[in-house]
Amino acid sequence: MGKKSIIRLIKRAVKLPYVYTKESLADMKAAKYIKNNLEKKIGKKVKVGFIVQMPAVWDKEVDVYNEMKKRDNIETFLLVVPPYDFANKKFNFSYENNYFIENYPEAIKAIDPSGKVIDIKKLGLDYIFFQRPYDHYLPPELSSIELVKDIKCCYIPYGYSGSDVFNPGNTDPIFFRNMSYVFVESDYIKYVFEEKYRKKRMYKYQHIKSLGYPDLEQFFDESEVGMVKKIMWTPRWSYDKKLGGSHFFEYKDDIFKIKEENPDIELVFRPHPLMFEQFINQGLMTADEEEAFKSKIREASIKYDSDSMISNAIHENDLLITDYSSIIINFFLTGKPIIYCKANYDLNDDYSRMAEGIYVAENSEQLSQYVKMLINGKDPLKEKRAEIISEYKKKHVGSAKRIVDCLTAAKNK
Repeated sequence: MGKKSIIRLIKRAVKLPYVYTKESLADMKAAKYIKNNLEKKIGKKVKVGFIVQMPAVWDKEVDVYNEMKKRDNIETFLLVVPPYDFANKKFNFSYENNYFIENYPEAIKAIDPSGKVIDIKKLGLDYIFFQRPYDHYLPPELSSIELVKDIKCCYIPYGYSGSDVFNPGNTDPIFFRNMSYVFVESDYIKYVFEEKYRKKRMYKYQHIKSLGYPDLEQFFDESEVGMVKKIMWTPRWSYDKKLGGSHFFEYKDDIFKIKEENPDIELVFRPHPLMFEQFINQGLMTADEEEAFKSKIREASIKYDSDSMISNAIHENDLLITDYSSIIINFFLTGKPIIYCKANYDLNDDYSRMAEGIYVAENSEQLSQYVKMLINGKDPLKEKRAEIISEYKKKHVGSAKRIVDCLTAAKNK
């Protein structure tokens, strides 16, 4: 063993106790705050805040928000954080085109143009919902690490997990140690949380609930599935072996071929919001190549959808061609066909069950064959999808009401 290797081992040995102590102290603090918050008495009205920043994932919470607004014993607050500029690591203080400001008169701007953040403690909130499990996209004053000190923090996953490879990121203690309530999407993910947190100090004060996934209810009972007239392609953002599964470069030419062979079919290109940025950062393409591809999309009369509500996109399209994505389950529940471009990692129980009703493509030839078959009205997996959908319906319909009932019932305990 070389001198450098020995030095690395010594540094690691010294660092491990520090990391362990740091994590333990963070758990202790979170446990103290969560316990104190759970013991606080709630007044006649339950006050609930929603920190919102991304319209694209609002559909995960909007049914819960609307259910709360129906109830006389709940007062809601919509706290809008301006978009975050990833490249320059700062907030874009322009709200003019913000979805929440335009559509919700009650919305409160969380940050003013000078950068001053609202004093959220003055609202006297009992609960606060976060859109994503990442504090670094929020100002420190609105992070879970800060708000756990005074408010019961809540979270509904912004995506439906379909593989165990995502479990570490979807259960990261930096955020989840501060949650009083996590309303997970499935019984399996509830088990994953429990196994990870069972020995942690704050676990006995936390509530990990599997009450259904509110985002899914709107996709059941879609009108009769008809002919394929509109196709959406949603390539993934990463080629990472563990978190990737993108087939953008493999199938980007096939999309133009599909359009060329089927000029009457409307084709929609909807990449993950981070895809081009990630590809450029990883050296997989240049900014010029990005612009060239977008120009080619326009010239081929293919719609480039970068910002519509994903729920609208799902309802409007008849066939989904997709890499691994959390929206697979949403589209699946409409009963419409899916061509899944297979990733190199295993699907979990929920997604494996759906895979029985999905067409799995492993190469361009299979992708082309499935597209032709479905455009011609042949869909041999249609009945299998209907069977699986009926199973999921029992679990997810009524989930928003169950979540709200859970929080209002907790005030009296």
